[in-house]
Amino acid sequence: MEKTEVVYVGEEEIDLVDLFLWETTKDALGISTKGSPQYDTLFKIRPLYDHLNTRFPQVYYPEQQIAVDESMLMPFHGRVEFRQYLPSKPIKYGLYFCCESSSGYVLKMLFYTGKDTTEPERGHGEQVVRKVTTAYQGEGHTVYRDSFFSTFVLFKDLLQNQTTACGTTNKNRKGLPKDLTDKKFEA
Repeated sequence: MEKTEVVYVGEEEIDLVDLFLWETTKDALGISTKGSPQYDTLFKIRPLYDHLNTRFPQVYYPEQQIAVDESMLMPFHGRVEFRQYLPSKPIKYGLYFCCESSSGYVLKMLFYTGKDTTEPERGHGEQVVRKVTTAYQGEGHTVYRDSFFSTFVLFKDLLQNQTTACGTTNKNRKGLPKDLTDKKFEA
């Protein structure tokens, strides 16, 4: 039996044939390593995550009012890449996802897995609302959300898709028309 070349990593001996077989198997199974463009941070739960997001809208169709908000799944201090630190929240660390609800029923989950670079001109909150409400736009729904998810551009885009929106915003929000920020409104 012929001995193959051996590589040492630290104190461990790695057979190059074994390394080649691992790389070939990994590529064939679609396993990507962290840092590669196709790496999926949710790969361990992706089948369940996709199944739930497919089944949620099939089981229940929402009434006219739907809400988009970030919600606490559970307090969590473990090591996962999609854990967020939100200093303004009562529970600072956790696994957050966006959900739709009028009756408390989740229609779509969206875990934050890092900055989305597909639409760099849009903010994170705006991208989330678009992704979560895509299936319900153009059907007369009203989307409610807080200031994190509210931009003037998003309000206009939703309205063009026959979807009304209601939400709070900050006075200094980018893109907010000047005539809206100068006025004082009374309740």
